[in-house]
Amino acid sequence: MTKNKVNFKDELDALIPDVSMSGIMILQRLEAFAQLSPSAIAVEYQKQVLTYFQLNQKANQLANYLIQLDVKEGVRICTLFEPSLEAIVALLAIFKVGATYVPIDPEFPLARIDLLIK
Repeated sequence: MTKNKVNFKDELDALIPDVSMSGIMILQRLEAFAQLSPSAIAVEYQKQVLTYFQLNQKANQLANYLIQLDVKEGVRICTLFEPSLEAIVALLAIFKVGATYVPIDPEFPLARIDLLIK
């Protein structure tokens, strides 16, 4: 598979002139790249890849599902992920609905995990 290399700064400058990289939120960057370079590789993990288009599409689908579950801005979502592309999709979806993710480390003492969940 040939990877399409994308220079983030040059591409974003072309799309959104006079705005520095640090001034654009991650979701705006993702959506900009999904339009600018939809077939470019956004993420790769263990021989699995998602293009910017696929990543944005999957995050939007999960975000819509979270909205159906009445997840909205300010809601805390506890997460326990193994490294995966699905974890990235889930985090982006959480951001898209305005919720907050609370990472749970399985190595935490059970009392701490219980406190975080409550």
